[in-house]
Amino acid sequence: MIPALRTVFFGSDLRLRSGWAVAVWLGAFACVAAPVYVALTRFAAIPRWIGSELGVLGFAAWLRLLGALFATWVGCAAVRQRFGDAYGHDRHAVARVITGLALGAAAISAVVAVAWAMGSLEIRPSHTPLAEVLRSGGLQALVLFPGSAAEELIVHGFLLQQLVRGTGRIAAIALTSSLFALAHIGNPGLGFMVLPNVALFGALLAVVTVRSGSLWLAVGFHIAWNYTLGFIWGSSISGLHFGGSLLEQVQRATGPWTGGNFIEASLQSWVILTAGIFIAGFWPWKREA
Repeated sequence: MIPALRTVFFGSDLRLRSGWAVAVWLGAFACVAAPVYVALTRFAAIPRWIGSELGVLGFAAWLRLLGALFATWVGCAAVRQRFGDAYGHDRHAVARVITGLALGAAAISAVVAVAWAMGSLEIRPSHTPLAEVLRSGGLQALVLFPGSAAEELIVHGFLLQQLVRGTGRIAAIALTSSLFALAHIGNPGLGFMVLPNVALFGALLAVVTVRSGSLWLAVGFHIAWNYTLGFIWGSSISGLHFGGSLLEQVQRATGPWTGGNFIEASLQSWVILTAGIFIAGFWPWKREA
């Protein structure tokens, strides 16, 4: 290869430059995502085969997760690193997932509790039969667990790693947080007033991932935040309703404590996420490679 041309594609370490690595990753993900999108939106046979709208979402979530894993494998191969080097290798993965689950459940529960304490929400037991609630909880797990993990792997896995490599930590966190917010802009009820809090959520998990060198705490946090909000507290998740829940909410007032109709955009959510970013930024992490 012509030396001048080689420097366009490869750095001084003879590895593919981060920008081209991201392009390879995007191409690999598109090879899986595009056919899935066409199948789910253009062919009615798949929804009929699965049997429900929630089933379609679960089917899409698992395929998105598989697509993210495939794209990560291709991207890692392109830059000559192991698959686990994209924030996946972690000797303490199980402990970090458990910690993330606990923190995510506690954080979103605090958001709901503030709205309840201020009188903006009434929370009461669900009137739905228990068997139906448990069935809904299982279906929600099949949707939210792989969906949350896929979002983390897509935004805060190989992509974040290569942006850190090419642009530095601060720019990489800002870019992926913006991407995370924009990816939710089509959800019902998500206007531009909601996007800053969604970006803060993405920033928190990006900071945790970069500082710890591991994706696993972020995965646990994201899963618990979504599942606790939807199945336990009966609220919409990023504007989407996923069926029956253990508790039900009745909104008594709108305003800063409820975020309008979107509790993740509330004032207390902003405070909790912002505080989490500062704590994660200064926490003495035991960093993985």
